[in-house]
This record gives sequence, C-alpha cells and structure tokens, in this order.
Amino acid sequence: MTKYIAFVNCLCLLHIIFFLDLWRSVTSALINAFTQHFRSGESFPRITDARKFAETIIGEVAPGTRSSKEVDECVEAALVRVAQDIVRESSNPIEAFRKLVNLHDRQPALNVRSSTSVAEQAYSTPVPIAYLATVLARITSDQTIYEPSAGHGALLLGSDPKQVTVNELNPDRAVDLRSQGYAVTENDASQIVPEKLHDIVIMNPPFGTVNDSVGEKRQFQFGDYRTTQIDHAIALKNLQAMKPDGRAVLILGGKLGTDQGTRSDKYNTRESRGFYYSLYQQYKVEEHFSVAGDLYRKQGAGFPIDIIMINGTGKSERPLPASDVPRIYKSFDELGEFLDDFLPRESERLGITAERESSSSASTQPRDEPQRESISGSDDQTTELADRQVDLRSADDSGRHPSAAQTEDEEFLDIQQATVLADTRQFTGSSEQMAEPVDTVYRLRERNHTNVADVSGDRIPSASGNEPTEDRGSPGDVPISGRSTESGILAGGSDLPSSPIEQPKQLPYQPKSQARALGTLVPANMQTGLNQALIKLERTVGSLDQYVADRLAYGTVEEVHKYFSAEQVDAIALAVSNLEKGSGFILGDQTGIGKGRVVAGIIRYGKVIGRTPIFITKNPPLYADMIRDLGDIGMPHFRPLVTDENLTLPLPDGRELKTKSKTHREVIKAFQEKGNLGNYDGIFTTYNQLQTVKGKEPERRTFLRTFAPKSLIILDESHEASGSSNTEIIRTFSVANRADFARELFFLKKWLH
Repeated sequence: MTKYIAFVNCLCLLHIIFFLDLWRSVTSALINAFTQHFRSGESFPRITDARKFAETIIGEVAPGTRSSKEVDECVEAALVRVAQDIVRESSNPIEAFRKLVNLHDRQPALNVRSSTSVAEQAYSTPVPIAYLATVLARITSDQTIYEPSAGHGALLLGSDPKQVTVNELNPDRAVDLRSQGYAVTENDASQIVPEKLHDIVIMNPPFGTVNDSVGEKRQFQFGDYRTTQIDHAIALKNLQAMKPDGRAVLILGGKLGTDQGTRSDKYNTRESRGFYYSLYQQYKVEEHFSVAGDLYRKQGAGFPIDIIMINGTGKSERPLPASDVPRIYKSFDELGEFLDDFLPRESERLGITAERESSSSASTQPRDEPQRESISGSDDQTTELADRQVDLRSADDSGRHPSAAQTEDEEFLDIQQATVLADTRQFTGSSEQMAEPVDTVYRLRERNHTNVADVSGDRIPSASGNEPTEDRGSPGDVPISGRSTESGILAGGSDLPSSPIEQPKQLPYQPKSQARALGTLVPANMQTGLNQALIKLERTVGSLDQYVADRLAYGTVEEVHKYFSAEQVDAIALAVSNLEKGSGFILGDQTGIGKGRVVAGIIRYGKVIGRTPIFITKNPPLYADMIRDLGDIGMPHFRPLVTDENLTLPLPDGRELKTKSKTHREVIKAFQEKGNLGNYDGIFTTYNQLQTVKGKEPERRTFLRTFAPKSLIILDESHEASGSSNTEIIRTFSVANRADFARELFFLKKWLH
C-alpha cells in the first residue's frame, strides 16, 4: 500500500512537471509571437486586441483570469526583447530613446493585477524610462551589474547577462529572466543582498507598504531610521552591493503635487526626510528628478516616480529634496531634451570630448548633435500630473513649508511632524508649523463644475491674506478682525468683529474615473479622506476604469462608461479592491447616486470570479429593483433563487418570480444537498428570512450556510440586519437571532485572496 501511494504521488508530480513545462512552452511561443509583432512595427491599441491575438496561440483569454494576466506578462517580456534589439542597433542614445518612445506608444495599457502582483506592488518600468536609467548608470557590456528586483529585465538593456547578478521574487518573471541568459536568485530584496560588490546597482523596486504574514505593515530598520516604505528599504539595503567608486540609479516612488511648496512638504515628512537624509549622507547623489505619473500609466500605475543617480559613496553635495525640490518632467519630449543635455555634460565631466561610451555596446561611437525636435509618437503638449487637481496630504505625506527647513542636517531631522487627522489639519499661529504659506487658498475643483467655492474646509485665508489662520480643530467659522461694514451697523462701526465667514458644509466630489460625473457633493470634512483613498488605490491598481473593466469582465472601458457614472466606478473599484484584500466595504451614498448600480456591479464581479452572490435586502419588492439594475448593467437574464415561499413578484423585464410553499422547500433542499445552484445565478433573500421561527432555526439557514463559504455576501439596507425591538426576547432562545446569523454567514465566508 505504501509503495502504491508513493507511486501515485510520483505520478502526480510528473503530471505537474509536464503541465508546467507545457505551459512554459506555450508562454514562450506567445512571447515570441508578441516580439515579432512589435519588431515588425505593429501595435496593440488596447489590451483586448492583444488578448485576441493571444487566443490564436493559447486559446480563450477571459478578463479577470490568470490567462489575462499572463498576456500582460508576455507583452512586457516581448517589449524588453524588442527594446534590447533597438538599443543594440541604434547609432546613438538619442536615436535609441526616440525609437523606444515609439515602441511604448505601440503597446497597450497593462492594467491586469493579480493577487500576487498586488501584494508585491510589481509594476514594470516603461522601456523609454528604463533606457534613460541605463544611460544615467552608464551600463556597458563589460561592467558588473546588480539588479535586486529585475522583473523582465528592462533595466538591463545593453548589459552582458554573464556580468549581471539578478534577483527577482516573482517565480514566473524569474523563469523569463533565465530564458534570457541571466542567473537568477529569488530572495527577499529587503533582507538579502549579495556579498559581491558591483560596478553598477540599478533598481526599480516595488513602491508603498507591504504586509507581513499576519496582515500588519512591515517595518524596516536601518540604524536610527525606520520605514514602512518597501522601495526605501530595498534601496538602502541593496546599495550595499555597490563598489565605493561605483554608480547607481534608483527609481523610487515620487510625491504628488504640482507646486513646489506641496511637494517640499511631502519630502519633509518624518519617513521621507529620514530616508533622504540617510541616502544623501552615505551616497553622492548627482541627479534627482521626478517623472509625472502619466508616463507610467501603460504599466498599470499612475503615480509619479523619482529617478536618482548616484556616483560613489560619501556625503552628497546636493541639498536634500525638501529644500531643493526635484524638477518634474511631464512628457517623453521633455525627458528626451534632458537626455540631450545630459550626454554632453556627462562627457565633459568624464573628460571625453569627441566620443562617449554608448550604453548599447562596449565600443565608443561618435555622437552627432541632433536638432531639437518632437519625439515621434509622443504628445506635443505637456502632460499634467495625474492628480494635478488634488493638493492633499496623506498620513504618510504631511509636513510643513520649506521656508521652515533647518539649515543643518541634524536640526532637519528633529523637525516635529505635523499632526494630520482624517478630515482636517491642526494649525497654530506659528508660521513655522504651517503646511504652506497662509496666503495660499486650498483649492479643489470638480472638473464638471466651474462655479465652486475656492475655500475648502481645511484652510482659510486671513482677512489680509498674509496673516496666520486661527487655530481650528475642524472646519468652521473664522472671525475676521476689524471694523464692520455690514448693513445695519453705523458707518465707522463698532469694534465688534463682523459676521464670521461661513464655511461650505459640502464640496464637489473628485472622481478618479473618467466616466460621466453626476456632480455629487460630499461633506467638507470627508473630502480629503476620500481623495486619499482614491489616490492610494490608483497607485496600486492603475486606471480605475480599466481595473473595473477587467474585474467585471467588460470588454472595454467604454462599455463600463456606458453602464456606470464616475462615482459608481470609483465605488466599485474601492469595493473590489477591499474584497481582494480580504476586507469588506460599506457604501453610504445617499439617494440618487445609484447604490443599486454599484451593488449590481458587485454581483457581476461575484459571478466573474466564481462566487455565489447572496443578496440580502429589506423585503421582496426590492428583488425587482435589483433585477432592473442588473439588466441596466448588461445582465438582463440574471436568475435569482429566492428563499421566500408563496412569492409572486412581477419583474421589470416581464418575468415573474413565483414560488410555492411545499415544492419550494424541496427545491431549496435539493440544491443544498447538491451544493450548487444549477441554472440559477445567485441567492436573493430578506432579513425576515434569516429570523428564527418560534425560537427554532428554519431549514433555509442550513441552505445559506451551505453556500456561504464560496459566496459574496451583500447586505442591502444593512441596518435591518439588527432586527426589531424584540431582539432581547429573541436572545432568550437557544439559537442565534438574525443579526448573529448574519455575522455567522460572514465568518463562514472564505475571503478572496
């Protein structure tokens, strides 16, 4: 018997190996096909075009599945291979950069996020930016290079794989790197660094925070400096692999904001200034600039990045970025101009006048000075930051105005971080503690509204425009000193203060979705928190419209816009993101914004991922409302299995929900025993259906328990779950009341991961 079990286990292992090899060969074929497609000058305007192309090789590619993510990965791998060819074949870096911008323009947006990529915060570098980084690093084929988070190898253009030490945590990407000739380790780059020192260290680590095995934010310690930012931790750890006279280029998360004061504040937060102080004290930073998030959107992100060039160990002569705020490059044209200026400066610094090392080979080539012209395929107009209308500070990005910065580094580190609440910011009369000059008005404008008050609930200008604001714990009335000129008071007036300025109680909602906005208003003290949540989500998943299109299996963003408003798309994206992280979501919109559409979208999402939607509402007539909403989002034939007996309910599409007492109980029991719903698409029930009957549990509770573990539970009118004033009476029985049973269903449900 033992030998038989061992034989079966061995056979299973052989099957797994066989199918892995088969899948890798299919993936290799797909990468080759995409590579040839791009090499021939062809493009994929949308990711759906790439998926249709892939279906001729790997079969059906359904949105929201592993195969759709695999298509994204194969496209990225192909782009790197074509980029390698372009760099190798170009006569000079300017020509290579232009061609890479054209390649970038021909690729689709790669927005599919798996649970693994979300957890790892894995975004690949756009090929023009990757090449710019290799030029800054002066990568050639005869130098030793270390890349701690290599992805598909975009930052290794022009290198010799034999000279490169590569690390990549994602096993699929590690396989692709090995296929390109690299020897790959799969270590945690925040913890392990190679002992060998390298000529060049280059990296684009994941941004933001990551969770540990118990779901808590990981903390990283470097001497007296502690951080939760994974990119900062990986940067400081892996710079240890650089030779003392070596070079490094870091691509790190940047700072939101369009004005220098706002961005200075964010470089001046406790975590940020601690990191940059440590970096600038230990390494000679020669270049530090930012790239707008719009240039990163095709890789699934929309957050600005910082590019930092280091030339050896030792204290940097540059001021810290809170004092000397990095310049923002907002288009590939601007980056091309930077490269055109950088090359002769770098050659002069190295004492090379006629020739410079090309980053595409070990040999040197003459450099022709090209005339300034627009880079092919890029926009002629300067692209604004993705979040140019939002000037806000998150809990991680708050601080003070650079005018208050200390001149000594030690004093700089001792600045106390400003306290930031969820909905407001505390100020004192001291200008040193102000987040920005007091004569600046904090403006948030809805793009579909032009008649909006400029004053938010966060900050109010003084009467003179240059005096400190009053100390306030929350938005409210601020008295203006001076003689009143209001009607009803004698000219020359009294010394009493005039009527206070009344602050707006509501402000325009700022959607991230590009769908049609409804012109919704939100409470003034909630606007900042909402914007912070949306920006954080967009940083994680990229375009919210594309994210919702993928997760709800719509073919295009345009189809999403056909069914949902901008507010509804934002809500669905937030809800789905929370579900994928193993959390719940509360939708508290008032009447008229379309909660039913959002709930219908979540029901559709449940169907896409193979979860049974369990919709619990106040009373049966609301079933019809949900059927209407499902029809309105492109699901006209949704069939709910209701738990109610003796129900006759006309539906808006002409159908009728009808059940009988005895036969319906048998139907419910049969589905319970089978463990599936047959031709039904979900379960509809009411809170009354969750109640006990004469102190005993009805059979439908057992039915609901059966399907709860693989369900997606939606509580409509959720306050009804608590029951009536008879709750305490019900608790005297030995079984749970409906509120406790609703909780039980949630405990039974296995979260998405």
